[in-house]
This record gives sequence, structure tokens and C-alpha cells, in this order.
Amino acid sequence: MDKKVLVTGFWMGPKAESEDDCTICNYDCSWLFENPSTLIWSDKILITPHIMETIELELYPEKESVLAKIIRKTFELARDYNLIEVKDSSGVLTDEMLEALGGEVERDRAILARLYPNHVRLGDQKKVPGQIFLDGEEYCTPRIGGIYSSLILAREWDARCLFSPDSLHYCKFKFGTSLIDDHCIGYPPNAFDTIFDSFLPEHKLFPKYVLQHFDANLCKACKTCEHEAKCNREYLKEFEGNLSKYLELRDYDEINQIKALISDIILRLKLDEERVDHDSIVREFREEERKITKRIRSTFPKIDRWSNLALIASIPVAVVGIATELPALTATAASVAGLSKITEGYVKHLKSKYKWIGFINRFISNRRVAQSSAKQKD
Repeated sequence: MDKKVLVTGFWMGPKAESEDDCTICNYDCSWLFENPSTLIWSDKILITPHIMETIELELYPEKESVLAKIIRKTFELARDYNLIEVKDSSGVLTDEMLEALGGEVERDRAILARLYPNHVRLGDQKKVPGQIFLDGEEYCTPRIGGIYSSLILAREWDARCLFSPDSLHYCKFKFGTSLIDDHCIGYPPNAFDTIFDSFLPEHKLFPKYVLQHFDANLCKACKTCEHEAKCNREYLKEFEGNLSKYLELRDYDEINQIKALISDIILRLKLDEERVDHDSIVREFREEERKITKRIRSTFPKIDRWSNLALIASIPVAVVGIATELPALTATAASVAGLSKITEGYVKHLKSKYKWIGFINRFISNRRVAQSSAKQKD
């Protein structure tokens, strides 16, 4: 099951000429800074030609700005990993479809105001087309139309939308939480983000100079730093090096095993007709990890009696073996020497099968050491 995500925006159709800048340029990019692990766990990031051109020309968030350059570099390197797929939306978002969406936006504006009078306030359409406020957050016809268009494309292309928190907020009023779970990715992060952010090694991806452009509160010192000019010259090269190392994680067997396990969990939950949401997936993943680790710890001594000690010592403790799955250990007619050879082969098999457990434990340990060192420095 491919894990495909869609870059969303105010305009998801083919390139259109308009005097409305937000219709042409705006797209959701917050996921990259808030949940960069999307670059690791997703199989494909789908993007329309119009948004791809906007990225390549560095037109948004501000023309040729720091963030625009960072986003362009991200997609440039992600393409090297065959992660980016540009898909033409014109066959789906026809003129007739877009016209119908415009009518849907206008109807929903009136319906939401009537259903949620304490949360929704209508604005001045003469100043801003389709202006509406949900809990104080402003939306307009292009913005809402972009949300609807993105959902239509995601359904057609079997993907999930990479929505900003604001877009998700609107979806909760329009659709309720069931559609959010099934078709949208945002905040709180989905199960893939939660699991990968927990287990991936600590990795400095964005230089502080970049983060302060995304959120000034993340690095207030940059505004008064005497090295600002130096950072401005070097941030893009530093980011490129960081991102290259980060994307290399996609080639790790352990990463692909974790992805496969999460996919298996989702399929199992669907077959059991259980609710497939963030909490249920994470809960099942933790349970799977706990069961395997428990079996490993309880059966390690059995493996130790017969297997090659040097081989055992060279394997992370978490992947040493699941003895309860080893029929050879109960074969009374087998010789000790024979068991040794059989077990060595089985341990090699398990080392490959459960790499992700050792990967997780190893990096959790390294993370704790790093955090401890940081506290001591403080």
C-alpha cells in the first residue's frame, strides 16, 4: 500500500492568469517545517504543475525569500530520491467542476453561519470574496475552494492531503472528524508522523537562521546577532547537507520495516472493522513492539546456550531472536552442534527481520545520551 500525500494550495487547477496573487501562489508548506518526517515515511509526494512551478520560481511564501529557497531545495533533493510526482489536475478539475465548487463554497458559507452561530461570522464579500470567520480565523472563496479541490484530487489519486492547521480547522466544521482521519494529514500529526518522530534519530535539519523565518519566536536572537550576514550566506548549503543525510534514512532497511509494519497494522484494523485513526495505529504499533521485545528478553538465555557467542555479541540485543518461534529448540533428537548451526542461521534471519527494533532502541539510547549531555552543558 503506497503512502501518497498531496501538496495542497489555494489553486489546485491548471495554471491560470489572475490578478489575485493568493489564488496563484499560496500553497500549504507548514508540514515541511512542523512534520519533516513526511519526507521519510511517504512513498510519493504528489504536486500539481502549477504549485511545482511556484516552488521552482521561489514565489512563495515571499518571492526569493529564505523559506522559498529552502522549499525549492527540499523538492529538488527529494526528486533525486524519486519521491516527487508531478500530476496534471486538469482532467479532474474541469471548468465545470470548478464552477460547481464555487457554488458549493457559497452555499456552505450560509450553512455554516446558520449551524454554528457562536463560532462563525460572515465578513464583507465586497472587500474579500466569500469572506467568513471560523473562531476568528479568516477564510475566503479561493482558500475554501482550494480545500475542496485538494480533497477531490486526493480521492482521485488515492492520496491524503497535507493540510495546514487552519485548513484542517475548516474541514472539522464542514465534514466532522471522520473525514479528517481518512483523508487529511495535519495537526495533531498522523500516526506515521508520531511514530517516526519518536523513533528517528535526533537530526538537525533546519538551521536556526531558517527557523526564525518560519516562526520568529523559535530564534529571537537572530534579530540582534552580529553574525546574521554570515548565516545568510551559509544557511542554504548547511541545509542541503542536513537534508541529504536525512533523506538517506529512506534507504535504511529498518525504516522500510517500520513503514511496512504500520501498513500491516492499518490493514489489520480495517479487516477487523475497527476504527483506523491516529490513536489506534500508534497503540497497535506500541503493542507489537512490546510483544517482540518481551519475547526477545525472555528467550535470550535459550539462544545463548547454543548459538555462537561471538555472533550473538555482534547483534543488537533487541534483535537477538524469538526463541518461541524456533522449532529447532524443541527438537530432542538434534545434536548440540547441529542446534548451534541452525540457531546461527535463524539469528541471521531475525537480525534482518527485526532490524527496526534494534534501530529504535539504539537511537532512543543515543537520544537520551545527547539530552543528558545538553542538560549538563546548561
